[in-house]
Amino acid sequence: MRKITSRSLASLTIAGMMLMTLGSAGYAAETADSAKSSEASPYIKNIDVNSFKPLKPADAVKGMAPGWNLGNTMDATGGEGSWNNPPVEESTFDDIVKAGFKSVRIPITWDVYIGPGPDYKIDHDWMNRVEQVIDWALKRDLYVMINVHHDNYIWATQMAVDPTTGKFTDNFNNNMDKLEKVWAQIAQRFNYKSEKLMFEVLNEPDKGDLQDKNDTPADPDDPGRKNHLTKDEVNVMNFRMLKAIRNSGVHNDKRLVVIGAEGDNSEDAVDHLIMPQDRYVLATFHYYTPWDFVSNWWGRTTWGSDADKQEMDKYFRPVYDKFVRNGVPVIVGEFGTVGKVYEHSKEYYYDYMMQLSYKYGFAPIYWDNGNDNLDRKNHTWRFEKAMQTIVTGAQGIRNSFVFPGEAYIPAEKPLENYVARLELNGNTLEGIYNGSSRLSAGDDYTWDAEKSEITINKSFLSKVLKPNATGTNAELEFQFSRGLKQTLPLIQYVQPKFSTTEVTAAGAADDVKIPIDFNGTMLATVKAVTSSGAPIKEDWAKGYLRFGDDFDSDGQNVILKSGLLKNLNLGSEMKVTFEFFPKGVSQDVNVKMAEGPKHPDFKNKVVIKPKEAVVGQEVEIIGKITSVDGANISNAVVNIEIHHNGQKVDQKVFNGEMVKENDTLSVIHTFIPKESGKYTVKFALFTKDWKEGIFWNDSAGTFTVK
Repeated sequence: MRKITSRSLASLTIAGMMLMTLGSAGYAAETADSAKSSEASPYIKNIDVNSFKPLKPADAVKGMAPGWNLGNTMDATGGEGSWNNPPVEESTFDDIVKAGFKSVRIPITWDVYIGPGPDYKIDHDWMNRVEQVIDWALKRDLYVMINVHHDNYIWATQMAVDPTTGKFTDNFNNNMDKLEKVWAQIAQRFNYKSEKLMFEVLNEPDKGDLQDKNDTPADPDDPGRKNHLTKDEVNVMNFRMLKAIRNSGVHNDKRLVVIGAEGDNSEDAVDHLIMPQDRYVLATFHYYTPWDFVSNWWGRTTWGSDADKQEMDKYFRPVYDKFVRNGVPVIVGEFGTVGKVYEHSKEYYYDYMMQLSYKYGFAPIYWDNGNDNLDRKNHTWRFEKAMQTIVTGAQGIRNSFVFPGEAYIPAEKPLENYVARLELNGNTLEGIYNGSSRLSAGDDYTWDAEKSEITINKSFLSKVLKPNATGTNAELEFQFSRGLKQTLPLIQYVQPKFSTTEVTAAGAADDVKIPIDFNGTMLATVKAVTSSGAPIKEDWAKGYLRFGDDFDSDGQNVILKSGLLKNLNLGSEMKVTFEFFPKGVSQDVNVKMAEGPKHPDFKNKVVIKPKEAVVGQEVEIIGKITSVDGANISNAVVNIEIHHNGQKVDQKVFNGEMVKENDTLSVIHTFIPKESGKYTVKFALFTKDWKEGIFWNDSAGTFTVK
């Protein structure tokens, strides 16, 4: 998922989420054969996954809610298992059905499995694997949506470089030719499948509005990616791919097809997404607004004010007016939060989104990248309450809430009554429990219906709070006539204690960890300013930082990330303010930048000319090795290998090479391909006589031969 949401603050791209929290290593070594079978699963139905009965889009949307995304798995750009999740296991779909989800969106990146033009043939084994996963879901009576996912920015919206001018130029026609042939194969392969299998044309079509505006690549030898897609081109793409699907035979003339606007943005969809005259087409948009809240960036830690709700409705209502009221059902193909977002606000945010989705007849599909919620290995939900909120809310059930989400009680002050607010949402309070013990109305608490306030009497608190015991002392469970139970942790706290408030960072290469005793508090957000009070970065954010990029915590430490430290010059200082829950608790830490140890290393890069060749044409491969922080080597071995269809077809070894300090070594090898296909270049550096490997780049570059 490469997020491009609304055109306001929330329209930022999540480049790492592909706001991906990938983890330190993928699961590339685990193949599809390692996927475990769910033998005797109670969730498998007596369903023929290869039979088809035409399905009205409105009925499908009603039956799909809520849905779940199998994120960061088959959409991994290096192939299934190359990111933070192992290959799909059948038992995962048991977990989804058991939780109450009715549909699954399976994002798929086809890129590494697509052969060269002009046919762009998709690997047969990969097609088999996709079908296996689809069938696992269909057998459990789930609606299934597959798509073309990260191919979006990898090639489907990728600009070309004009060989004459050296400038980026639109490559729409070539891209669409390839996409059309890819969809024709996908559609034909699955044209006999159940009506519950639907096709989504392209995930988040990238118009490139958030990219560098330069028309000329900074490095002509390695121009990188620049994406571009106009609103008119999106509509043309949708119509062309729909035609390719409809012409693929068997049941695909009536199969449900899902289309969206640029970035799957709701405002762009309302403004200029054109729906084909086709009874079996649905519209989609993604929702990650407000981005500062869903990502915990820039100091936005909570959600739930009347203005917050009005903002969500501002995006949802126009979609309903344009599409649903005109007979076009709508799917919210992705929504969710990223990283460590305050749980109570997250649940309230999901609940309100489900209310609006139910009200407007949308089918919401929750984005879960394998780190967000479901622990697929252990079959547990990291944030079970959030999951339950989505499932109940999507069914039209109104949940009640307690505000605030935690009762923070200062341990060093005289005990007082604690007052909380209840939002009943049409329900009634049926009881409050401490474990199995029911609290007594009047003795333990009082309820003011007019003010919607509940007061926990200090006489009760004195029984459950332990002297000087910081952290959660008890959890009160509120039970209502309908919806989920809600808990109110009773938390005693004192000021968090840092191991030091004067920190010296030895360079910006590594994160800085500061040991801390939270003393019942919880980190909310962080801001950083210079010694003169100016924000360290992003002036408009008033010094507030980005969770994940700039700061984090691990239970024993607060962490300042190297990405933040790189904003400091040698000898400069910044004041970092850590803000905590409960609101009003904070701690300033002074950070000074000192010269850090050098990390001698080598960067490597391969340039291939041309990237697309024909059989018998010379392909020039330039390997570059650059010294970093004074790294140097002599009498080195440089190795270039070329692989095709999993086999090494060529190798060039350069002996006695030298990389001088802070210099770059270039080696050149010419290869003449003898057959068509996709080729991979591997690049490596060794000490003399291959005694020690310095680096091995297993995928330094690729090129195709027609």
